[in-house]
Amino acid sequence: MLFLGVQRAARRARSRRALTGPWMTAKETRKGSSRTPRLSSMQGRRTRNAMLEPHFTGALVGTIAILVALNHVLRFARVALLHRTLRRAFAAGTVYDPALLERLLGGRTASERDAADVRNGMMLMAVAAACVGFGWLQADEAALRLAAGIALFPLFVGIVLVISGRAATRRRARDVVRGD
Repeated sequence: MLFLGVQRAARRARSRRALTGPWMTAKETRKGSSRTPRLSSMQGRRTRNAMLEPHFTGALVGTIAILVALNHVLRFARVALLHRTLRRAFAAGTVYDPALLERLLGGRTASERDAADVRNGMMLMAVAAACVGFGWLQADEAALRLAAGIALFPLFVGIVLVISGRAATRRRARDVVRGD
């Protein structure tokens, strides 16, 4: 009997939570209250940490996984098409310049690699800023702290990429001036 009473109490609590929205306070949800909830008011607002909900987290992880998989599939398709084109050209007896083959197969000059490192580092720092901004918009201290912690990883990797890319560019420019 006690178990049934606990079940009923839990069911009642769930139904009360379903009737209250994140913008309503407990006072506004009482029976007989003719007051309509104010959406613009932040005072007395019952906040939910939407960033930590399982559905949000699952959607975020799923989206990232889909984007990474799509990137790999498209890169594989590009390499497969390039390989097929080169195989046909060699079978037909067409001779390519070795420098052109190196370029086609993805060889980059050192200055292009350094520029790509700087660009990727800037993008990672922008992602870190976006993470912190997202946490700030949640208006919850725990969400901001979590977002800032997550943002540290792309921030530090981005800083290292930018510093190493610029240092390599300066080193190369210095070597050119010396004549090495």
